Amino acid sequence: MILANEDSFLGQRRNNRRKGNVAESAVASYLRTQGLSILERNVYISKLGEIDLIANRGNSLYFVEVKSHWYEGSYFNTQNELSPILDINKCWSIFHPLERIGSRKRSYIFKTAEAYIFKHKLEHYNCILLVACCLMSDQGKLIYCEIIELS
Repeated sequence: MILANEDSFLGQRRNNRRKGNVAESAVASYLRTQGLSILERNVYISKLGEIDLIANRGNSLYFVEVKSHWYEGSYFNTQNELSPILDINKCWSIFHPLERIGSRKRSYIFKTAEAYIFKHKLEHYNCILLVACCLMSDQGKLIYCEIIELS
């Protein structure tokens, strides 16, 4: 038997997963425009964790964690351009998606990427861990994407 609160919680989790998929697709498209090829999405490595996107360009392999924040309302004008009233720096000063990646999550990202590298014998690649911090409109459009290298 599912209680009302549990049902609401499960519905919210499904909605968050759907939003995560939309954001991952938007970031994958953005990375393609930057010359990267997307190799895999949502890769699970045993109990270590999941890698949102794995991409490559040349001899570099990119492991990408996607973090998104969704804003209600339209931030695009009639020409489908970002409205000048949305100040990205103000948005990030209030909330930055990178803040949701603590030391524990970073550790999982590193260990999961390392396990993937060894499993697929990719030690010869230059491996780079990235976080894609993106701002999404409630219509599912990518408003802004900031790519940050994890060190």
